[in-house]
Amino acid sequence: KVQKLNMYPLSFKEFLIAIGRENLIPEIQKHFESNERMDKDIHELCLKLYRTYLIIGGMPAVVQMYLDEKKIISSIDVQAEILSDYQRDMTKYADNSLSNKIMASFDSIPVQLAKDNQKFQYKVVSRGGTSGIFGEAIDWLKNGGIVYQVYKVNPQIPLEMYKDLSSFKLYMNDVGLFVNKAGYPLYQIDLNEQPTMISMGPLTEHFVAGELKKKGYELYYWESAGKAELDFVIQKDADIIPIEVKTNIHVKARSLDVYMKTYKPHYAIRISEKNFGFENNIKSAIAVTDREASVSYKGYNSEIEEGSTYSGVFTFLFLFIAILSVATTMNRFVKKQRLQIGTLKALGFKNKKIIKHYVGYGFYISLFASLLGILLGDL
Repeated sequence: KVQKLNMYPLSFKEFLIAIGRENLIPEIQKHFESNERMDKDIHELCLKLYRTYLIIGGMPAVVQMYLDEKKIISSIDVQAEILSDYQRDMTKYADNSLSNKIMASFDSIPVQLAKDNQKFQYKVVSRGGTSGIFGEAIDWLKNGGIVYQVYKVNPQIPLEMYKDLSSFKLYMNDVGLFVNKAGYPLYQIDLNEQPTMISMGPLTEHFVAGELKKKGYELYYWESAGKAELDFVIQKDADIIPIEVKTNIHVKARSLDVYMKTYKPHYAIRISEKNFGFENNIKSAIAVTDREASVSYKGYNSEIEEGSTYSGVFTFLFLFIAILSVATTMNRFVKKQRLQIGTLKALGFKNKKIIKHYVGYGFYISLFASLLGILLGDL
């Protein structure tokens, strides 16, 4: 049996662990669950690290470079190298015609998200572009895990049955790579403060899309006849949860209000730089992915547990077979040696000494095999 696992860039939680700030994780989770405001100094520290993560992202090589050099700017070259590797793969694993369409679609993502209407439009990729021309390229990027496809949905259970296949957005698989791809000069910005002169919306949306995907959620968004749009909608068991993404502490938004009045969900989540809280059935939060909730982590952990179970069963089985084989062999051997045993007893040898002699055959073989297993078992 072959089990495939989807690997993702580091989540914000895993990033905190990597940089030695894991002490903040239970603090963030505690305030998220209790809806209590976090201490101002701790909240500002979390926001600074969150902004750092927006720039660096979660690619392991990029995070490692940041840890080694202690400078954000050092990670830029590694990000650029990863993006170049993506392009090389596009030409390596697709023919010339398809690879050109893949690269054109990929290169259009920053432009697509800069529009007021962020819906992916084929004509932005190329004049006269259609799904028939670029559809295969989008599928290639999605199946390769390079982008996340977020479909427009009519919020009914199950969401998958009510998505609009013709309306979708594309986000890159890592917010740090998007920063590099779009040319954001964020490494020049003071991370102690919220950037004000730069469009942070696409970055924050990339962050939330990545965190949700790592939790195993399928991604959707909601739109109401072009009048209101909600960044993300997810299905959690039998509940549909709307998620609004804001770039700063100013959180007034008409779209979420329209959704809440129309569909009356149990609660909504707002991801922003505002402190934690719960007001008007809206939960304010910074997104932190719990590693144990990650689909890939759960699948990998399940495989390890399954392997441990099998190893215990097979160990007992092989040991039982070995004991049975030794016992059967010794039984036959003793039966064939009856004449010799009788002679030894006639000559005055005691039963104890004769038994010790024949038991020694199996004992020394088992002892040798056990020592060999102890010495070579970890190889």
